[in-house]
Amino acid sequence: MPSYPPTGLDAVTSGLNKLQQGAMPTDFVLESSSGKTWNVHKAVLLMHSDVLFLMATSPNFVESQNGRAVLEDAADRCIDVLVDYMYSLSINLRGCFPRYGVIIDTEVTKSEASFLIGLYRLAHMYNVEAVVHQVLEELVAWFARAGTSIEIIELLLDAGAEFDSVPSELQGRLAMEMARLFDWHPRLDMDKVHSVMQKHPEFAVDVLHETLLKNRNRQQ
Repeated sequence: MPSYPPTGLDAVTSGLNKLQQGAMPTDFVLESSSGKTWNVHKAVLLMHSDVLFLMATSPNFVESQNGRAVLEDAADRCIDVLVDYMYSLSINLRGCFPRYGVIIDTEVTKSEASFLIGLYRLAHMYNVEAVVHQVLEELVAWFARAGTSIEIIELLLDAGAEFDSVPSELQGRLAMEMARLFDWHPRLDMDKVHSVMQKHPEFAVDVLHETLLKNRNRQQ
């Protein structure tokens, strides 16, 4: 097998792995609402999240004084993935999306949608940009895999509605993908689409805006 000279990224990855394995003591704690904790290094927070780093180091934040930050409204699984990414620089979301146009288990599919939206909200809140980008691409893939199955999109929207809020960037991108879905699959069950839009009126307005924008651009 060919060998390649080590790169700077290799050194960073190796160093992060050594930190995760305990090469140096941790100096900050992340905690979920359930009470589960994750011991982390402030230097690693500096690499990935300016928000968490500031909370961990600035004397103006009570989190810095207490040596821990409670990540409210974030599921343990989401924090697990976020912390693991900070040390591994990788994130595996392949098991999260449904098969093309098929829902095998409604509750499992909705649970995966809720996990992805929760992870997006967490990464967005603390400005972990790489995770925000990857989760967004995963959510967009749901629309491509939905085919003509509006039920998959409905589960995704239902999962999002269970949160107090969804970042406007995510809401806007999903509306854009819904507008594209109308172009890709003109034979969608419009009665079902109408029912879903009635259930999620704010999303319906965003989709209408994106549809009108697309039509205006075509006429120019």
